[in-house]
Amino acid sequence: MKSTFTKIISLLLVLILSLTIVGCKDDEEPGNGGNNGGGTENPGGDYVMPEDEYRLPKEEGHNQITFYWSYPGVVENCDVWVWWDGKEGSGYLLHECDYGYKAVINVPEGIDRVGFIVRRDCSEPGGSAWGTATKDIEDDRFAVIEGTDTFIYLQTGDPAQYTSKDGGKTLEMIKKFTLAGMTDFHKIQYSLTPKTTISNYKQIKVYDGDKELTILSLSSMGKEAVSGTIEVAETLDLSKNYRVEIEGYGSQPVVPTSIFDSQYFIENFTYDGDDLGAVINGSNTTFKVWAPTASKVVLNLFETGHTGTAYKSVDMVKGERGVWSYTEACGHGTYYTYTVTTSVGTQEAVDPYAKAAGLNGNRGMVVDLSKTNPEKWTDDFSSGLKSYADAVIWEVHVRDFSNKIASSNYKGKYLAFTETGLVNEYGMPVGIDYLVELGITHVHLLPVYDYQTVDEANPDSQFNWGYDPKNYNVPEGSYSTNPYDGAVRINEYKQMVQALHDAGIGVIMDVVYNHTYDANSSFNKIVPYYYYRYTATGANSSASGCGNDTASERYMFGKFMVDSVSYWAEEYNLDGFRFDLMGLHDLYTMQNVEAAVH
Repeated sequence: MKSTFTKIISLLLVLILSLTIVGCKDDEEPGNGGNNGGGTENPGGDYVMPEDEYRLPKEEGHNQITFYWSYPGVVENCDVWVWWDGKEGSGYLLHECDYGYKAVINVPEGIDRVGFIVRRDCSEPGGSAWGTATKDIEDDRFAVIEGTDTFIYLQTGDPAQYTSKDGGKTLEMIKKFTLAGMTDFHKIQYSLTPKTTISNYKQIKVYDGDKELTILSLSSMGKEAVSGTIEVAETLDLSKNYRVEIEGYGSQPVVPTSIFDSQYFIENFTYDGDDLGAVINGSNTTFKVWAPTASKVVLNLFETGHTGTAYKSVDMVKGERGVWSYTEACGHGTYYTYTVTTSVGTQEAVDPYAKAAGLNGNRGMVVDLSKTNPEKWTDDFSSGLKSYADAVIWEVHVRDFSNKIASSNYKGKYLAFTETGLVNEYGMPVGIDYLVELGITHVHLLPVYDYQTVDEANPDSQFNWGYDPKNYNVPEGSYSTNPYDGAVRINEYKQMVQALHDAGIGVIMDVVYNHTYDANSSFNKIVPYYYYRYTATGANSSASGCGNDTASERYMFGKFMVDSVSYWAEEYNLDGFRFDLMGLHDLYTMQNVEAAVH
């Protein structure tokens, strides 16, 4: 697909540019507000908070959670690190109280749980970086939001969560049913805290709608345990909505989990086709999405990428290996989404294989890629390097490249790389002419796929490095002159690559497949629990530090990575890739990526 020298650079970048993460979504401020007013004076029972105790004003449209922590030492270097879907973690300061110490956080309405870690030995307590901080408890913990005010009592070194009716003098452990996971077609594993003993089948029930299923066995019967495996007589259906009820712990929907790793699932539901996404065929477009656990998938078609309702919504047809499809008489410029019904509910999602999108990436777009090519678009660039060691790589953020160039007509945009002849107030070359003068061989672009945290309609109001992926195969719209038209960002990205190649400079793209912006991604809306790694209790794995590690070892995400990198290399004539936290991906997938790039 490339010249020999370009292939060499591709291999070089895949093999040696496994660097550490630059950051997740670290531009958000912790909500530590003011000192007095607002909040509640009755954190459970008859206890009344002292007048001089720390309070935080409750923001409109928010609920409030308070973490009480009993700690015998000094808390100057301690805080509570908190995150939730849509917000990266940040530290919240602890304040003295009757119980010991507390941190108070405003949480947007609609968020039903938050993740938290009590941190000790912080170099930046209350900040957005980890530095020297250590965990009081090794595992990440999650607290359920209960109404407008939630109070969680914690003990040093104790992983349990407690409630109290007297300000912490007496504690009652919170009972939590965290997960009911389908592990094969007859078994469901439950996880809960605190541990309990189930001594008869009356204490545990499995339902298919209103129908109670017959339980054949329970691995934890008669044992005090936090987890156990339920075996049922009926063969479970991946697309059905089951639920488990445990006496004293409530109920949880059954979601597919390790069943995804079963040989039966792999042999019968993984898909090797290269036609996922929206593929134009003459005057028609065929839409295909892999959703093996869905009971229904609806294709929604829109005239624009950001306003109005769907002009057509139609049920897709389920085919072999869990692929849903539909062919519609539409083409380039049609915007679309999928509405998917699974065991966790009905959710609208963007096609993970979308190659174009509307404003802020909220709708995919059908695109004829031949219409996005600049004039004289070719793939014949060669760096001319004779050795890997000759590469001189210059890292840059697209927005930073030109924002302070007074004479640029495209500040912060892809097209700034196409401007030549620019000088600064001292008459020295700037922009791409400066890069040529430097003598570099390659530009390494910080993330330029579509990421979450910058509003593309108002890009100058925010800044982010881009390590918060939303749509992996779509260029970021805030760097284009028209983020409303899905084709414009593609064309201008290609113009950037073309200009750099014309200047004798190769282009390396920073890719971040190890995590997404949050766990509520389109991947998870379409096939819940498949694309991410989880702990035994059902919490997201967080080796990336971003709270939602992806599972490259699962076939369909490994395939997606290979397909995605191949697409960028081929369609955009890229010369190499820098993988963020490559060590979090399995070796087999990275070997497949290397082979595909070649």
